[in-house]
Amino acid sequence: MQLEVAGTYGFQEGYTLTHMDGWSWLWMTTGWLATIVVIALIVWAAQRGSATPASPSHSAIDVLASRYAQGEITAEEYEERRTILEQR
Repeated sequence: MQLEVAGTYGFQEGYTLTHMDGWSWLWMTTGWLATIVVIALIVWAAQRGSATPASPSHSAIDVLASRYAQGEITAEEYEERRTILEQR
């Protein structure tokens, strides 16, 4: 789309205005990129600030001891598996 401007609004005779005239495409792109970056930073900061601390991780030996204490495995199984885990 072009608009012929003939001596109006301070333009020279025969000056043609297009939709993205001159450097306007650069400024529009820069504006959109800046907006996207600001939104991404806000989302990142919100997620980072609301993160709950991770629950403490349990080692394999802790899990094994818990299973033994709850009666899920026998004493022999506990000793056998603990020996294997301690060799790693």
